[in-house]
Amino acid sequence: MTEPQGQKPRIELSLGSTKQVGEFDFAKCFVSMSRDLEQGEDPSAALQQIDKVLSDFLFRHLGAARIPPAEKVQPQPKPTIDPVIVGQIENLPWTPGHMPGREWVLVSEHEERVAPLLIELQRMDPKSYLTVGNFRYRLEGDFIGRYPVRKGAVAR
Repeated sequence: MTEPQGQKPRIELSLGSTKQVGEFDFAKCFVSMSRDLEQGEDPSAALQQIDKVLSDFLFRHLGAARIPPAEKVQPQPKPTIDPVIVGQIENLPWTPGHMPGREWVLVSEHEERVAPLLIELQRMDPKSYLTVGNFRYRLEGDFIGRYPVRKGAVAR
């Protein structure tokens, strides 16, 4: 390949990384660097140098990524849902989710049966979970997600 007269060959490297910083929160960092190669310079060695600079940058910035602590929320009274309704909710056709143990159900397909749970979830902070029976529930758009209560876990 011939280079246009007076222009040096250029190399570029782009790297990206994602770090999970919360149950549903992620920090992402994408960086790119390019530079001209000097006459006779080994492109492989130049790429390794750029890779080291970018990798160090990603490690430094993603290593420091933190989700700020949530504001203190006043404890809300425990919901009282009829045990019969809790049984109906637990026996819905829950679909396995992408995370182990996670299940979901589309609200519109079971509106009457999930109505008492939906009312309680809509009163809460959208990032909070409601523990009822053996599961923690959270409203996730058009879906209700549920997760089994872990032994020793603190209810939120």
